[in-house]
Amino acid sequence: FKDIEKWKNPEFLKENVHFIVLKRKGENREEIEKLKDKGYDFIITDEIDTVDISSSEIRQKIISGEDIKGLVDEKVKRYIVKNGLYR
Repeated sequence: FKDIEKWKNPEFLKENVHFIVLKRKGENREEIEKLKDKGYDFIITDEIDTVDISSSEIRQKIISGEDIKGLVDEKVKRYIVKNGLYR
């Protein structure tokens, strides 16, 4: 989330979305909080168990031909394969 300004249509997201941000271990909470000063609407939680995986890592695994089982829902995996995404 700290890189949201690099995402597609960040201004639209800023104006239309209230985010729930799951902070990864080692991430600087204050750095994320600075985005509130730029108008992003979100809360941060680090109180749930998460799997430390990023969408970039999933895309890279697909490009490398590695299995993504357990990283995404089976329906999502089938959609990615069916539509040839990230290849």
